[in-house]
Amino acid sequence: MKFDVRHISLIVVLVIMFGGGTIRASETVPPWEMQSPSPAIRDYLAKVDAADAIADPLQRCLAFPDLPDNHWPIGLAQAECHYIYDPIHVTLDVIEDHLHRGAYASLDAIFAADLKSHFSKKHFSEEIHRDFGAIQADDRSGRLTQLWLDADPDSPFALSARASYLRKMGQKARGSDWASDTPDANMQNMHDFFDKSALLYQKALRIEPRLMPAYVGLIVIGSFDSRQELRAQAFKAAQRIDPACDSIINYEMDARRPRWGGSYEQMQQLEAAITPFLKRRPLLGLYIGSTLADQGEMLCSNKQYAQAELALSKIPPLTTNTTPYHCLAYSMLSQGTHAIPWKNIMYVIAASRFDFDDKDENLTRGKILNMFGRPDMAQKYLQRGNAASQK
Repeated sequence: MKFDVRHISLIVVLVIMFGGGTIRASETVPPWEMQSPSPAIRDYLAKVDAADAIADPLQRCLAFPDLPDNHWPIGLAQAECHYIYDPIHVTLDVIEDHLHRGAYASLDAIFAADLKSHFSKKHFSEEIHRDFGAIQADDRSGRLTQLWLDADPDSPFALSARASYLRKMGQKARGSDWASDTPDANMQNMHDFFDKSALLYQKALRIEPRLMPAYVGLIVIGSFDSRQELRAQAFKAAQRIDPACDSIINYEMDARRPRWGGSYEQMQQLEAAITPFLKRRPLLGLYIGSTLADQGEMLCSNKQYAQAELALSKIPPLTTNTTPYHCLAYSMLSQGTHAIPWKNIMYVIAASRFDFDDKDENLTRGKILNMFGRPDMAQKYLQRGNAASQK
């Protein structure tokens, strides 16, 4: 799936529900009643097969059909395809090569050019956010970011790179359990990493106030560590510079979920605030319907499947965010309905546009299609998922 939290997925939950391991298309299929698909859905599925025959991931995504009768912002699907599948400018190999050659100015220039594009009307891109995506909570990232910072301590990009590593180490120390189930030592490690990270992000912003990924980092730290003042200050400062920054909206929307101390009113306010920018920044369309999607997700997790289906079925026509698709399917399965609308099968398949090579997503998709009584359709996704498992 994905580079960041823009598609916060239920896949982990669904894999637990369905069981893990290698899945075969020959597993037991319940006796669902299958009606014939409408001409529009039949045409959609044929175009999916044609797109799937394209080897290049970006061209496949661009050729993939849009859902019939959608009301997506113009250009949203194409913008998401480019965000996910465009070649990445910065990798750890790129960073290491520049450091090895002592080409610090050249390395800064790559980041500076992408930052400039973020504020360009003619050549706008979100690439500056992807540039820092190569940095993870691992030894190599730790070693390279420290070498870079030691060699170029006043570079806002070196500062943010090191801050990103420390922030992700803090997230790793925190883990995914509830705070009450997380050991005190882990929580203290998280605090320590976040303290160091925040200082570096703030120093980077004093040098380059337009460095949007640094604001993202502070918003994440504020959300994870319940530092609401830090998060609020970072969001407010970022909004002054670019009120339509996709990554800022992405992480701020997540922080406003009730489960993290926010509210649906706050989420709705943010949805309303970004609406005027959709024509200029179509990628923001990913967050339209976020409030409804979160409500449906919580209903699904609480096993209120009829209400979840009602809420989540409203999402696909609004946005390309595929978060609700599998939960929508599972809600229907869990109600014991014996007539599966082809529209729901279409939604399950539509999610594959943006996660072509994701192991868990494909295995879950195949499992759901099997349970919908379509092992013929499941086969393709199970093969993809099982192939990814071998890598």
